[in-house]
Amino acid sequence: MIEGTYRITVGGRFVCTPAWQDNQWQPQRISRLYFPQRGSAWIESDAGRTTLRPQHIYLIPGGGRYTHGCDREMVVDWLHFQVIGATLELAMLPLHEVIAWPAKDHAMWREVYRDLGRSLPDQDRPSAVSARLLAMVSYFASLAIDTARDSAPDPRNVELMERLAPAIQYMNHHDLDQPALDAVAEVVDLSPDYFHRLFVQAYGKTPYAYMLERRMNQALSLLTSTNQRIADVGEACGYDNPFYFSRTFKKHFGISPRAARQGRIEP
Repeated sequence: MIEGTYRITVGGRFVCTPAWQDNQWQPQRISRLYFPQRGSAWIESDAGRTTLRPQHIYLIPGGGRYTHGCDREMVVDWLHFQVIGATLELAMLPLHEVIAWPAKDHAMWREVYRDLGRSLPDQDRPSAVSARLLAMVSYFASLAIDTARDSAPDPRNVELMERLAPAIQYMNHHDLDQPALDAVAEVVDLSPDYFHRLFVQAYGKTPYAYMLERRMNQALSLLTSTNQRIADVGEACGYDNPFYFSRTFKKHFGISPRAARQGRIEP
């Protein structure tokens, strides 16, 4: 995991084949950057289908509904990232479709994203590569946010997210403790049921799902960037029972913690 204003959770180089397919139309939990090197594939959103090709850079915002597939083969450098902070999350809220740029217009990042082919640097050893990757994510996320300005979020939702910001901060600090709903709701002086309803309205997910997502992404980062035992990773993410942790992880990501450690996470 590499963290700044954005958190890079995982990345690398992947060869997509016809097995790389998902027809479930599930909302994505995280945002993604794709840098195709060879071949082609496709991603479809509610706005239509986008063909992924070399010489282009693609950002797939978190929160949208997508399916994807590959007819033959595509080699792609890729990374997953999360937005840190309610203000940036709000700025990206209107983005629900694939955004594409010609790679030649952003050639200064070519050597940076090609580092992904050599895997992410160790999170415990901050490096120039880490700093460059974060700068690149910030750059493309800012470009994406600029495209959203013409479709600004409902001012009522802006006000609601500001109202709930203390609860977000509380959950960010206590998510590993898995606080009860009433404890989180108390932070913003709301009843648990009313808080739950407002939170779903503002963020499109339940408070429980928000905290679970944070724990699971932390687990994924530890599995792919450290040598900690799987049981220790689970404990670090708030799970005393390793079997329950493994079951929760597999339900969330579709693969086991061991498979994630072996590099089977897909773009």
